[in-house]
Amino acid sequence: MQGPARLAWKTGFRIIDVCTVNVRGRLGKRACEAKNLGAMMSLLHAYRVCCPLVLPALVLLTVVVGGCDRPEKAPVLEESRTVAAETLPELGGLIGPLDEGRIEVAPPAGWHVPPRNRQWLIRFTALQNLSYPSILLTAEDYETVFNVTDTNVDEFARQISAALSKDTSTARLSQGIEPIKIGSLVGITYRRRAQATYKSKKIELERLFIETVVSGRKYTLELRTRTGTLDKYRSSLEAVAGGMKFLHAEETPETEGLPELDEPL
Repeated sequence: MQGPARLAWKTGFRIIDVCTVNVRGRLGKRACEAKNLGAMMSLLHAYRVCCPLVLPALVLLTVVVGGCDRPEKAPVLEESRTVAAETLPELGGLIGPLDEGRIEVAPPAGWHVPPRNRQWLIRFTALQNLSYPSILLTAEDYETVFNVTDTNVDEFARQISAALSKDTSTARLSQGIEPIKIGSLVGITYRRRAQATYKSKKIELERLFIETVVSGRKYTLELRTRTGTLDKYRSSLEAVAGGMKFLHAEETPETEGLPELDEPL
């Protein structure tokens, strides 16, 4: 490996790129999968013959970057947006109760209701025999926030942002998380891109989410549609969100403080 060594002497840090390729070519995934800095440095030391003159710089680069691949940036929190319910498309009749009697939800007028599936509470499709566009609703327990309100929606948005950033499958968001209010519903919205297999072919999809928490349950409405048509159906998703009826919703319980002591310890 005399070539890279000579280049390092002549061009300084520019050789890091060349040397990194050589090192990673020999280490394979072992360096990328190292669990700590000590393991990474041990691997680099084992292959110090690759680029002896730039090994210190390469180690420094490893420390600064934090690994072989740069982490994804956290989604950007956008300004809050308010949607007037009267400007949204009409809805059909309420369906439910769903989620063990907690919620009723209505489809956009004219949309179809496919058979139930365990993956979601309910799903709507614009066309009876086509999968897209579709709107689906899921629910899960959420411990950090009991009810999303005007006062804590920003904190809820930051929590979802952090969770999405940690998961490699959701780290790449096509736009930032945005607090949203539709009628009395307060929540967040964000979008993603995805691929799906449809009739044995790969197709590009856009996904738009609206999420809120009511009585300790996080409800996620998701619009799935072909790329380039999301804005056409956005108002349908917002109409469904604004029309959700929560049954037996509970107020956020007050946190009990510690009792005062009669005498200091």
